[in-house]
Amino acid sequence: MRRHRTSWIAALLLVGAVSPAAAQIDPPANPNGGLFGRRRAVDPNRVSQELSIGLDAGTGYDRYTQPPEDPALPPAFPSNEYNTYTGFGSASLNYRWGRQGTYFEGAGNGFRSYSRGGYETWNAGASLRAGLQLGQRSALAAAAHANYQPAFLFNAFGPLATETAGGVVEGTVPPQGVTNQRWLGVGASATVNRNWTARQRTDLHYDRMQRQPVRGAGLDSWSQSATVRHGWRPGRTANIQFSYRYGENRQEAALGLNETFRTHAGEVMIRGERRLSATRNLSIGVGGGATYSTTEAYANTPAQDFVTPTIVGSFQVDLSRSWSVTLDARRDVTTLQGLTPVPFATNATTLGVRGNLSPRVQLSVTGAYSRGLSGIQGSGSFENLVTTSQVQYALGRRVGIFASYAFYSHRLNDIPLAQPAFPRRYEMNTVRVGTTIWLPVYGAF
Repeated sequence: MRRHRTSWIAALLLVGAVSPAAAQIDPPANPNGGLFGRRRAVDPNRVSQELSIGLDAGTGYDRYTQPPEDPALPPAFPSNEYNTYTGFGSASLNYRWGRQGTYFEGAGNGFRSYSRGGYETWNAGASLRAGLQLGQRSALAAAAHANYQPAFLFNAFGPLATETAGGVVEGTVPPQGVTNQRWLGVGASATVNRNWTARQRTDLHYDRMQRQPVRGAGLDSWSQSATVRHGWRPGRTANIQFSYRYGENRQEAALGLNETFRTHAGEVMIRGERRLSATRNLSIGVGGGATYSTTEAYANTPAQDFVTPTIVGSFQVDLSRSWSVTLDARRDVTTLQGLTPVPFATNATTLGVRGNLSPRVQLSVTGAYSRGLSGIQGSGSFENLVTTSQVQYALGRRVGIFASYAFYSHRLNDIPLAQPAFPRRYEMNTVRVGTTIWLPVYGAF
């Protein structure tokens, strides 16, 4: 039971901070195991099936602010300050078949909101995941997804984000889109791993993503990456990881911009763990390396190449069975996908505090800040800040109520943009209250 609860609350580590292949801010999916993960334990070595439905609905208040010195306004908002009340609803369907190592999962979700003044937004998505155990030491996993949603792409955090199961309640954090742009995105990935010994493991990973603007100005975005990672555990509490990552990002538009941006990154990560007591654990990781980046010539910008040192650090302490504090920081190369093909040397930091105030009340507070400086001379810099807090109260095993607050802001300094109407400075405050329902349809719950 504790394992599922921990995975559920861990997903608020980065709200709005995403991996390079998924660089948009969406309402995360519901936990498949129900509110607070209170599901019956299933034998991982036996084949089982699960089918469940998630429903969320509520209301809220939004305030969007654009400083008056900005000459261009988002087409959706008539003034520099826009205040509105919002109603929203969402639904998700989740299916899983299999056992540990060999499984198939399918999920679909839809989200819709309506604001006073007639502004409507909706998004939909579907995903498939599968895994196959290849003997006792090897395994294969693959995934594919498609999304259609109104959101700008803003990869301000790069590979700092971590894929975790669960998340905040659907609809509590709306898409951070500030224009009328709609995007269609599809992607796929595959991973194969091999446990050579009890202490040595190698992972090979490949992913590919393509996004295209369906309406309005924007850049077609195409990216792929391949990663080789080898881990070695010299002891029970220590882990050393060596990795190499090749990345390729191409952004095109009818505006004449056409650039391919490539990176070669090598990194070493050392992580140590220590049990402080029966309920308290400490984990610290440090690492670093270098990223070699190349850009092709486009418009009036010549081809360039540069090397960026990368630094990564992580800290997590479990203060009790339900409370934890997490701090992550990273320096790496990112791009603002959909906005500009310019690469940035980015410093990103996230802080998260999660825990249960009582057996029925759960609290999550997170913050993420990033600042990037262009690797190309004269191409500017950016800053991005995202904070989220949420409280949930379980009325029962399958029904709960929630309240959340989110703040978002960005500032773009002297950056050439593909979308002239995109605001260079922007702030958004959102408040949400509502209810969430989890309905098990079939399976071992």
